[in-house]
Amino acid sequence: MEVVGNELYVAEAFAPRLYKVDPLTGDLDVIIDDWSLYYFYDVAFDGTHFYVTEWNLNKYDIDGNKIGTASFDEDVMGSAYDGTYYWTLNDAGEMKCWDLATWPDLTEITGNAFSAPSANCRGLWFDGSFFWTAESLDSSLGQIYQFNYDGEVLQQLLEPAFSGWGVCKMDVTLPTATPTPPPTVTFTPTTSPTHSPTSTPTPVTSPGTPTPPTATPDTVTPSSTPTAPDETPTFVPTGTAAPPTATPLCEYLGARLWMPAKYFSAGDSCACRVELCNPGPGVYPDIRLFVILDVYGDYFFAPTFTEFNYYEVEELTTGPHEIEVLSPFSWPEGAGSAGNIVWYAGMSDSTMNHLLGQMDMWIFGWGD
Repeated sequence: MEVVGNELYVAEAFAPRLYKVDPLTGDLDVIIDDWSLYYFYDVAFDGTHFYVTEWNLNKYDIDGNKIGTASFDEDVMGSAYDGTYYWTLNDAGEMKCWDLATWPDLTEITGNAFSAPSANCRGLWFDGSFFWTAESLDSSLGQIYQFNYDGEVLQQLLEPAFSGWGVCKMDVTLPTATPTPPPTVTFTPTTSPTHSPTSTPTPVTSPGTPTPPTATPDTVTPSSTPTAPDETPTFVPTGTAAPPTATPLCEYLGARLWMPAKYFSAGDSCACRVELCNPGPGVYPDIRLFVILDVYGDYFFAPTFTEFNYYEVEELTTGPHEIEVLSPFSWPEGAGSAGNIVWYAGMSDSTMNHLLGQMDMWIFGWGD
């Protein structure tokens, strides 16, 4: 993240894009869209130019025009410019200092290096005096840290969600109107949510904006099998997964994905579920839950793993609710290998025009 003129800029972790984001409406303006690259993990601004890393260090002007590239063999999980030097944070929590004055030749100022507050820190931002970063933890809420040039923590705040990957501060005037709370109704538990079935089309790389199905939904237990690339294994339940951990307390509104691991080999227990959380006090009726498997740009929508589908949740009452996406099975032999396969999960209202709460993602892979 970066703040320029009290405007928020965010790097896309799974595409070579930089967005200007309206934090009140969520509207995005694409500033950098450089498909000669693959992804960005960070962004810094020196007052004139943006810097983003992807193996090398890439330089762009404020309008997204590319200025040049510098050789930069660093593993960067966050970067910031302090008015004099360019700083990077790597996946070991090391803060390194670089002089950009001789661009495209970069000089490391080794004497300025120090350690961030945690090895799990991701994202870096400089507020004019001090650095900010956030912890990325899978099993618990991490911390947001403000720290100085010695790594000394000046402020420490609990993150509002899991797997933090950046933090910044800016002046935002919040609307004063009080939204109408959703109606409070009685929740009737069901075995599983219902979904609107569709035909089974061939998955496409870009699903576009399909028309939602209109057939009367049936009650199902999602267990369908996605059709993936040749190296993608067939999900066939043949064994028993390790018992899932206890459902955590519902601390925020949103969807959270779970699998027993992030890398699977033959014989490993595998499953997938989504935990829906509503901290209350309101009840949200007629919710759409989208669970999407991204296999190298081909999108499979659960529960049928076809071109477009979703789960229909009649009422989301206060507390956690579990949706089984893949029943427990043993990972098959001869599945080949793959990495950076991504699950996405998120809720919307019945019109599918407004997100409800926080989304989640889970990256996994497999090999022999």
